[in-house]
Amino acid sequence: MDVIALSNGTCGVTIHDDLSSVCDGASSTMTGVAEAGEPGTFVIGQPAFVCDDGSQPQALSGPPLEEQLKDLGFVYDVRRDSLHDSWGGLVWTRSEVAP
Repeated sequence: MDVIALSNGTCGVTIHDDLSSVCDGASSTMTGVAEAGEPGTFVIGQPAFVCDDGSQPQALSGPPLEEQLKDLGFVYDVRRDSLHDSWGGLVWTRSEVAP
């Protein structure tokens, strides 16, 4: 995950997945603009999700993937210096600090 601060106070977010279940195992890339939400949170209103091999991503269950990803949120855990997604399933930790 790359999070880049933008001049308008939002952040550009790019998330790469090497083995995406919704892409039948192919890698995927999700991008979007995140805005601050509650303290320590940010929300991507409508992320763009693509399978890197050109196939169409398919939700594994429930509503269409676009609907499931709408308002995707992340919560920052300051003690662990990590982000947790709004589904509670994934955790990202910082691998390096940008200069």
